[in-house]
Amino acid sequence: MSTTLVNPYNIILFNSKIPFIRGKYKNCIGLMEPFKDGEVECIAIWVHPEISEKNKLNTTTHESIHAAYPELTEQQVIDGADLIAEVLWKSGYRKVKSKKVKK
Repeated sequence: MSTTLVNPYNIILFNSKIPFIRGKYKNCIGLMEPFKDGEVECIAIWVHPEISEKNKLNTTTHESIHAAYPELTEQQVIDGADLIAEVLWKSGYRKVKSKKVKK
């Protein structure tokens, strides 16, 4: 399986509602869109802010798998994300709120 992975520093995560609605994406809670910033390949991932933390972990994993392995079927992505997110959740991984640095 040959895949070109996007540099992880070129991934932008949005904790917001998806800013555009298109047909089958009307009710989705996450979306991954590749784009170019000049010559740099980038990925934007949106995760709906009003879902549970466990669902956010699964959705972020799901969209990341789409970015890394675009040739996989939707069912393969779902199965992989469900497994990875469940293992991470049971291992105690949770979102950490970042502390604002005072200047």
